[in-house]
Amino acid sequence: MQSLSEEGGWIKNLSDLRNEIMHVVPVGDIHEHSYLELRELPHNGGGHLFYLHYPFTTQDWGLRRDVARTINYSDDEAIKRSIESYDEFAKTSGDALEYAWRTLANLAALSDQVRQAAGLKAPILTITEADIVPGSLRIHRRE
Repeated sequence: MQSLSEEGGWIKNLSDLRNEIMHVVPVGDIHEHSYLELRELPHNGGGHLFYLHYPFTTQDWGLRRDVARTINYSDDEAIKRSIESYDEFAKTSGDALEYAWRTLANLAALSDQVRQAAGLKAPILTITEADIVPGSLRIHRRE
Protein backbone atom coordinates (compact mmCIF):
# COMPACT_ATOMS: atom_id res chain seq x y z
CA MET A 1 0.00 0.00 0.00
CA GLN A 2 1.30 3.42 -0.96
CA SER A 3 1.96 5.94 1.78
CA LEU A 4 -0.10 9.12 1.54
CA SER A 5 3.08 11.16 1.82
CA GLU A 6 5.05 9.29 -0.88
CA GLU A 7 5.22 10.35 -4.51
CA GLY A 8 1.68 10.15 -5.90
CA GLY A 9 0.02 10.23 -2.47
CA TRP A 10 -2.51 13.01 -1.90
CA ILE A 11 -0.63 14.53 1.05
CA LYS A 12 2.57 14.67 -1.05
CA ASN A 13 0.63 16.27 -3.92
CA LEU A 14 -0.94 18.83 -1.58
CA SER A 15 2.47 19.63 -0.07
CA ASP A 16 4.04 20.02 -3.52
CA LEU A 17 1.18 22.27 -4.61
CA ARG A 18 1.66 24.39 -1.50
CA ASN A 19 5.36 24.73 -2.34
CA GLU A 20 4.51 25.80 -5.91
CA ILE A 21 2.06 28.43 -4.66
CA MET A 22 4.27 29.76 -1.87
CA HIS A 23 7.70 29.70 -3.50
CA VAL A 24 7.58 29.34 -7.28
CA VAL A 25 4.60 31.39 -8.43
CA PRO A 26 5.41 34.62 -6.49
CA VAL A 27 8.81 34.95 -8.15
CA GLY A 28 7.38 34.40 -11.62
CA ASP A 29 9.35 31.25 -12.35
CA ILE A 30 6.43 29.27 -13.77
CA HIS A 31 5.05 30.10 -17.20
CA GLU A 32 1.85 28.23 -17.86
CA HIS A 33 -0.97 29.00 -20.22
CA SER A 34 -3.82 28.72 -17.74
CA TYR A 35 -7.27 28.96 -19.19
CA LEU A 36 -10.79 27.69 -18.77
CA GLU A 37 -12.40 25.35 -21.24
CA LEU A 38 -16.14 25.19 -21.76
CA ARG A 39 -17.05 21.50 -21.83
CA GLU A 40 -20.34 19.69 -22.07
CA LEU A 41 -21.81 16.47 -20.74
CA PRO A 42 -24.89 14.71 -22.08
CA HIS A 43 -27.79 15.08 -19.65
CA ASN A 44 -29.81 11.94 -18.92
CA GLY A 45 -32.99 13.94 -19.51
CA GLY A 46 -31.79 14.99 -22.96
CA GLY A 47 -29.64 17.87 -24.03
CA HIS A 48 -26.30 18.81 -22.51
CA LEU A 49 -24.95 20.37 -19.34
CA PHE A 50 -22.15 22.86 -19.79
CA TYR A 51 -19.38 23.28 -17.26
CA LEU A 52 -16.06 25.05 -16.97
CA HIS A 53 -12.94 22.92 -16.78
CA TYR A 54 -9.81 24.47 -15.33
CA PRO A 55 -6.81 22.25 -16.21
CA PHE A 56 -4.95 21.77 -12.96
CA THR A 57 -3.57 18.34 -12.22
CA THR A 58 -2.42 15.36 -14.22
CA GLN A 59 -4.95 12.67 -15.07
CA ASP A 60 -3.95 10.71 -11.94
CA TRP A 61 -4.33 13.81 -9.67
CA GLY A 62 -0.63 14.59 -9.40
CA LEU A 63 1.14 17.82 -10.24
CA ARG A 64 2.53 18.40 -13.69
CA ARG A 65 6.28 17.96 -13.50
CA ASP A 66 7.29 18.40 -17.14
CA VAL A 67 6.76 22.16 -17.21
CA ALA A 68 9.53 24.23 -18.76
CA ARG A 69 10.37 26.66 -15.98
CA THR A 70 11.67 29.40 -18.23
CA ILE A 71 10.62 30.38 -21.72
CA ASN A 72 12.41 32.83 -23.94
CA TYR A 73 9.49 35.00 -25.02
CA SER A 74 11.43 36.32 -27.97
CA ASP A 75 11.63 32.76 -29.36
CA ASP A 76 8.40 32.16 -31.26
CA GLU A 77 9.10 28.43 -31.71
CA ALA A 78 9.65 27.95 -27.96
CA ILE A 79 6.37 29.71 -27.21
CA LYS A 80 4.56 27.57 -29.78
CA ARG A 81 6.02 24.34 -28.31
CA SER A 82 5.02 25.47 -24.82
CA ILE A 83 1.43 26.20 -25.87
CA GLU A 84 1.16 22.87 -27.72
CA SER A 85 2.52 21.02 -24.68
CA TYR A 86 0.01 22.76 -22.41
CA ASP A 87 -2.86 21.99 -24.80
CA GLU A 88 -1.92 18.28 -24.72
CA PHE A 89 -1.83 18.39 -20.92
CA ALA A 90 -5.22 20.14 -20.76
CA LYS A 91 -6.94 17.42 -22.81
CA THR A 92 -6.47 14.80 -20.07
CA SER A 93 -6.00 17.02 -17.03
CA GLY A 94 -7.84 16.81 -13.74
CA ASP A 95 -10.09 19.75 -12.89
CA ALA A 96 -9.19 22.32 -10.20
CA LEU A 97 -12.59 22.23 -8.50
CA GLU A 98 -12.68 18.45 -8.43
CA TYR A 99 -9.14 18.47 -7.00
CA ALA A 100 -10.27 20.90 -4.27
CA TRP A 101 -13.25 18.69 -3.36
CA ARG A 102 -11.11 15.53 -3.32
CA THR A 103 -8.50 17.20 -1.13
CA LEU A 104 -11.15 18.56 1.24
CA ALA A 105 -12.65 15.07 1.55
CA ASN A 106 -9.19 13.61 2.18
CA LEU A 107 -8.48 16.21 4.88
CA ALA A 108 -11.86 15.50 6.53
CA ALA A 109 -11.17 11.74 6.47
CA LEU A 110 -7.71 12.31 7.95
CA SER A 111 -9.13 14.48 10.74
CA ASP A 112 -11.72 11.79 11.46
CA GLN A 113 -8.98 9.16 11.70
CA VAL A 114 -7.04 11.40 14.11
CA ARG A 115 -10.20 12.01 16.16
CA GLN A 116 -10.90 8.28 16.43
CA ALA A 117 -7.26 7.43 17.23
CA ALA A 118 -7.29 10.05 19.99
CA GLY A 119 -10.48 8.55 21.43
CA LEU A 120 -12.52 11.73 21.00
CA LYS A 121 -16.26 11.06 21.05
CA ALA A 122 -17.71 14.41 19.98
CA PRO A 123 -20.31 14.10 17.20
CA ILE A 124 -19.32 15.38 13.77
CA LEU A 125 -21.59 17.87 12.01
CA THR A 126 -22.71 16.53 8.65
CA ILE A 127 -24.43 18.78 6.10
CA THR A 128 -26.59 17.00 3.55
CA GLU A 129 -28.87 18.06 0.72
CA ALA A 130 -31.75 18.10 3.22
CA ASP A 131 -30.04 21.02 4.98
CA ILE A 132 -30.17 23.18 1.85
CA VAL A 133 -33.16 25.49 1.46
CA PRO A 134 -35.50 23.77 -1.05
CA GLY A 135 -35.43 25.34 -4.48
CA SER A 136 -32.33 27.43 -3.79
CA LEU A 137 -29.93 25.06 -5.49
CA ARG A 138 -30.17 22.48 -8.25
CA ILE A 139 -27.75 19.58 -7.96
CA HIS A 140 -26.75 17.63 -11.07
CA ARG A 141 -24.77 14.43 -10.70
CA ARG A 142 -22.55 12.80 -13.30
CA GLU A 143 -23.48 9.21 -14.02
